[in-house]
Amino acid sequence: MKVLLVRLARRHFEMNFTHPLGLMSIASVLRSRGGHEVRIIDDRIEGMGVAGLARETAHYRPDLIGITGMTMEAGEIYAYALASQEVAPGAAVVAGGVHATLFSERMLRETSIDFVVRGEGEESILALLEALSGCKDRMAVAGTAHLENGLYVAAPSRPFIKDIDSLPFPAWDLIPVKKYFGRPAGDLVVDRPRFMTMFTSRACPYRCIYCHRMFGRGFRARSPDNVIAEIESLVSRFGIEEIHIQDDIFNLDLARAKAICRGIMTRGLGLVLVFPNGLRADRVDDELLDLLYRAGARRIAYAVETASPRLQRYIRKDLDLERTVKVMERTAKMGILTKGFFMLGFPGETREEIRATIDFAAASACHVANFSRVLPYPGTELFEAREVSSDMEEIDYGQFTYDYSTINLSDLDDADFERMIRRAYRAFFLRPGRLVRLVRIFPGIVRIVTFYLPLFLIKLFVKKKPGRRGREWGLRYH
Repeated sequence: MKVLLVRLARRHFEMNFTHPLGLMSIASVLRSRGGHEVRIIDDRIEGMGVAGLARETAHYRPDLIGITGMTMEAGEIYAYALASQEVAPGAAVVAGGVHATLFSERMLRETSIDFVVRGEGEESILALLEALSGCKDRMAVAGTAHLENGLYVAAPSRPFIKDIDSLPFPAWDLIPVKKYFGRPAGDLVVDRPRFMTMFTSRACPYRCIYCHRMFGRGFRARSPDNVIAEIESLVSRFGIEEIHIQDDIFNLDLARAKAICRGIMTRGLGLVLVFPNGLRADRVDDELLDLLYRAGARRIAYAVETASPRLQRYIRKDLDLERTVKVMERTAKMGILTKGFFMLGFPGETREEIRATIDFAAASACHVANFSRVLPYPGTELFEAREVSSDMEEIDYGQFTYDYSTINLSDLDDADFERMIRRAYRAFFLRPGRLVRLVRIFPGIVRIVTFYLPLFLIKLFVKKKPGRRGREWGLRYH
């Protein structure tokens, strides 16, 4: 069967151009195990828009169309699904990814989408294609959902893939690799233009209440040999000079993380390594940090979230803050650009707790910090909490942007909370010496002038307002 896989995009200033690894992995499985013909279109890089994607879809004439995108791209997902039905009326339209998993029933009821794949997509979509070709009963396809005579039918969840070494490498030949070179990626910075992204593991065993856990709680890791084999393949095929590892928690298994570093060093690949999703700081020891640096790590993010011990317990992250401070200091002293992730606006968060997090960030050795507003997504324990769900009935998720929402669950009123967000950036970046340290270590003065300086000014002085794309498409999630 002919399969078209599409990642939708919504243009915005902080847009990143990470590779569509999920679609690329699915494509590899469909080709190697099902013999299907597959095409991938990543609209982040192509910039076709819904109209352009519809034209390409009509030309390709697929049997199945797989769609993915973030919650902020819900409007584009819905519009393209409708357009696909018009230009390829015989094709099955399938949605997957985190947003589709969290909003599966609503997506099916409000759009022309035929099926939703919930959770990992490789085996589910392969089985769904077999069902659509008449080999199996589509009602029994684990991991999928659809409407049957107006009733929402969700098949049992599909077990997670235990041996992810068994998966073929992503289908790099199906994307225009060179178009990604030099574009802002996961941390919106690229040191060397010839970069690629990869996952070396899936899932995280920690129980943070704001996490969707699409990949479950059981940490599933690729072996060091498998990871090194893919890196060597990317270097030999594409001349890659920089690798961005997108794992949720790369350093959970310290022995494995160290083995990957040693493997890179032994082969003398001369790569820059980047960890834009963040390492868990209290799982970093001196040996790992030394090995990371020697293997090429030059940018590392650490996810702190909050400096309030009470909130650390509430969100079940339980991070060792004292150890985190020391790890950040050592990372920065080694010449690694160090970033901190912080979240403001947890339910009942007080002014004093927000100030504690701001002060912690400002006093840290980090070169860069990001202060995100807490977003309680359906399917997470945070959303299900009583104090959240009662306030979420009229939230319009279509109005979200990458780093903004209308949601404020703290004890502060909305205007005061907005002021505290801007105060956080001023306290961090205007701390004496920080901007000098950042300029010295930042890879590329051009990127600072053209992107980070405008972004810095926006975060300091502009009161953000959510866009209206969700309302334009008539979308309301509650």
